[in-house]
Amino acid sequence: MTHFFTRGNPKWRLLGLVSLLLIGSVGGLLGYCEHASTSRPEGNPELVEIEIERGISMTDLIDRLKSKGMITNRLVAQYIMRREKVFGTLKAGRYQFKGNLNLVEMCDALKAGPNVHPLRRFTIRPG
Repeated sequence: MTHFFTRGNPKWRLLGLVSLLLIGSVGGLLGYCEHASTSRPEGNPELVEIEIERGISMTDLIDRLKSKGMITNRLVAQYIMRREKVFGTLKAGRYQFKGNLNLVEMCDALKAGPNVHPLRRFTIRPG
């Protein structure tokens, strides 16, 4: 067994080393994304309100959430939103979030639909 690593084809050793590095890197990256998706951002306001129009792109939505302080890392947010399939059920409207939501909870709130209903004015005619 020791001769396998000391002698033989150096191509196989290099391939094995590259494979281990690649698996370790991908595993570390996925672990970081999972940790970042469940950690809560600090220093956010009590409530954050955002308007989502019909046909909004994922990058525009992430930019808006980042400007409000809800997201710290764009790539992690993009990965989590794709994993949670937010854009399959996203509806246009006004959303209101607590400032301390993590990414997974925010995705659940986005999939649930708008939670702030617009005020509608109407007139009641006398008689």
